[in-house]
Amino acid sequence: MKKKIFAAILAAMCCTGTFNAVGMPLSIAAETTGTVSQASEAAKTGTLTVTVYNEDEGGLYTDEHTSFMVCGGPDQPAAPGMAGAVFLCDVTPSESNPFVLNDINIVDNFKYTIVDSGSPDYDGFNYRIDNERSDRTFKFTENPDQDLSIYMKKNYFVVNSDKSVTVATHGQNIYDNIGEVCGQALDLINSDDFKALATADRISKAKELMKSLSDEELIADYAFDAENNVMKFTYKCGTITGQLRPAVFEDKHKQLEAASETVRVTVIEINGDTLLVKPADGSGALRSADRFTVPGVLLPADTVPAAGMELEITFNGGILETWPGQFGNIQKITVINEKTAADETPDLTKGTKAMTLDNVREIAQKKERITWSDLAEYKCEWKGIGAYTHMGRFDLEDGYYLIVEGNPPQMPDVIRLYHRDDVNFIDLRYHNTDKFISDNFFKDFCNMTEDETKAYFAEKGLTEEKGYRVWTAETAARAAENYFVSFLVKLPASFTDSKGNEIINETADVNDLSRMMTDNSFEEQHGSFFRDLDINLSGLCNIGNAHFNYRSEGPDDAKVHRRYISIDVNPKVSVHCTKEEAAEMYADALNYIQLSPQFAGFDLGSKIPSYGADDTAKLKGDANNDGQVDMSDVVLIMQSLANPDKYILSEDGRANADTDGDGVTVGDAQAIQKHLLGIIDYITDTDTIRKMAADFCADQMVNITVVPKDKMPENFADKYVFIRRNNDSISDFSGFEQFLWRNNIKGGIVRYIPYDIDDDSELNKITEKLYLYILENSISASVHKTDDKIIVGYSWFQDEVSEKIKGFITENNIDPDLIVYSVLE
Repeated sequence: MKKKIFAAILAAMCCTGTFNAVGMPLSIAAETTGTVSQASEAAKTGTLTVTVYNEDEGGLYTDEHTSFMVCGGPDQPAAPGMAGAVFLCDVTPSESNPFVLNDINIVDNFKYTIVDSGSPDYDGFNYRIDNERSDRTFKFTENPDQDLSIYMKKNYFVVNSDKSVTVATHGQNIYDNIGEVCGQALDLINSDDFKALATADRISKAKELMKSLSDEELIADYAFDAENNVMKFTYKCGTITGQLRPAVFEDKHKQLEAASETVRVTVIEINGDTLLVKPADGSGALRSADRFTVPGVLLPADTVPAAGMELEITFNGGILETWPGQFGNIQKITVINEKTAADETPDLTKGTKAMTLDNVREIAQKKERITWSDLAEYKCEWKGIGAYTHMGRFDLEDGYYLIVEGNPPQMPDVIRLYHRDDVNFIDLRYHNTDKFISDNFFKDFCNMTEDETKAYFAEKGLTEEKGYRVWTAETAARAAENYFVSFLVKLPASFTDSKGNEIINETADVNDLSRMMTDNSFEEQHGSFFRDLDINLSGLCNIGNAHFNYRSEGPDDAKVHRRYISIDVNPKVSVHCTKEEAAEMYADALNYIQLSPQFAGFDLGSKIPSYGADDTAKLKGDANNDGQVDMSDVVLIMQSLANPDKYILSEDGRANADTDGDGVTVGDAQAIQKHLLGIIDYITDTDTIRKMAADFCADQMVNITVVPKDKMPENFADKYVFIRRNNDSISDFSGFEQFLWRNNIKGGIVRYIPYDIDDDSELNKITEKLYLYILENSISASVHKTDDKIIVGYSWFQDEVSEKIKGFITENNIDPDLIVYSVLE
């Protein structure tokens, strides 16, 4: 059964609190001085050094208002707010330039970019990164010690009398007119040619532009204030004016002179007078290319080039974007180490050891430094073939084999790992060997028959007695129809998080539970599980709600309180696959999940809610106990009620059939029919919802307060259930939302209040009063309380909202400075 593995889409918005399935990849400590630390041998952590230059004025950039952030994303440079975004808002070049970030956790498929943040608008200008000159994007897997140069460029803009022009407020014509004029002005004043001119010439160019705009009737008039060096003009509408401020005409610009750079390389190949070289690990040149050509004539006199020779190249012309890459304007080449591959060529005929995949993984860690010596201890029949004097094949386990070809003493030219008869391969020097092996294992695993999967599970000790099971497309689809399917992730008893905090996930001391509830470790632990899973699970199924799940396990005299992560999984719903294909991929996902050492069992919740603490039902609605809910269960219930002597419900069947906790009745048959038809009987009684919500929060230690009825305003007590989130825990919120959904609690009844019911402060009282006013009058707005302000949010097209709020504030003598309006685009 061939499978399509769909690409993962990660949209983790750090600023809004949405959890990130990959997790935060950086643990950063900013330093003001010091040298770059070396990454660990396993390349698990890296170091980033950033030097920021002032491109227009020369020297280091020292603006105290500018800060920087590093953003990472899977296989692409991320924007702020994307997966893995890390904000460095306290690092400014005025305090530390260059600045060094140590101990950055390396994620294989993450690419990073540096983004400037916080440079304010001065008098008609600000500073931004020059993207054309600055190399801001990098991968730590290519080089664990990154050394980047960032160039800040002065950016001029038009200062308008009205800074909030939109189509909604001023109309399309005015909006387009201002955009056209500003576009032409910015193209001129930010060009390198304009900046190279003297003040008088810049003024002349600006006047030429204004005349052209006036001739095209894009502006009504213009005038240059020679005393203050300000160009003033009026847009076509006649009510909005614009200015080019003095900095546009007076600033002096000094382009930085090209500085010399050095790079260490190793000679890989010699083709006539041209050397093919590879930059050393840690070199910034690797961001441009992993191969460069160098003219051999530039070597020191009497130097005979050879593969394996190490050189140091000094150049000041930048890196030319060719393939292979080239160093611009090479000034000098120095021989660092004349030791060549020939000095280390072993006798390859004496190997006796059988090579394994573990050996291949170990060899692959050397990347470009793999030599014939790394292969000498392994048994192989070497042959000459074509252009190579040595070609060998190492047969490995599970259908893998390694092909090595070359001409000793030159470095090996081919080191390729293959799997079975697949034409695809990787070169150990340039690709991720672990990923290649795990990807091929996953493909083999998904292509197993049911019997082969059962045999594999049995071989690994994954038995039904231990809670494991083999899923087929049929059983997986049936489970999805009848159950809310989730699985539990077992967490380590304790560990140290990325901030150095000790996190505990199990304890025998009930006093430690509050510590577990408030450690904010969910995102990190959730992300860690998915990284270790080695595959993109979301390519096979839909990953749903995820949250901590607390359980008390063991006998009463040795009770242990543990928390797991509960993760919902559902079949894909997509135009790109049929229902049958989705069921196959879903089964593959459910089977593969169980191979994780953190898998702790499936949790199948009936889609017909259970009622009562003593409920023993296994699958609500399954009266005939056949593992699914369908019309045959409805028929059996009706038959058992009409003729109980002939149609007898089993003990399990009777528990399943009793959907509402009051014994088996016609109402149960009707409830099952409604479920099958997609008709939901929502719970709407507020007292029932309060009790269910309070019981759930207590059982799962969710830090959410269910407001007692007697503490609610009387006019809302029977209409709504007020809920107060006591923290920003994603796990608590996610788990509570899942509880509401699974128990068919009517949406709109449960309301999250923005105030504290036991806080008597003036700001809290105003927040409460404002929220209740909005709720009572059905105003589409949100209320949020900070330490000293109340934020009211509403959509940009609802201008009447702000008028109503302002009227309420005036009527109730509320200080308007306490209110901040947030208009949502």
